[in-house]
Amino acid sequence: MVEVGPGFGLATDVLRQRVGNLTAVEIDPALAVGLALRLTGTNVNVLQADGTHACVEVREVPGGSTTKTSRSPMTSRTVPEWR
Repeated sequence: MVEVGPGFGLATDVLRQRVGNLTAVEIDPALAVGLALRLTGTNVNVLQADGTHACVEVREVPGGSTTKTSRSPMTSRTVPEWR
């Protein structure tokens, strides 16, 4: 499931308990990093991007982790996994 505009993650906390995996797409870099830090080790992946233009692509990388990238004319940033 994809959540666009999670902000501080109030709805994210409810959604993540009801789905297997959740991708939260947040445009604000500070909110995206804060959310990624808070939700480390959960079933939520945070992507810093404009949700109205983001196209989420998931890639498996060696070691079993995943990365998410945004590809659009407006933005192309990845929030690193904080472990």
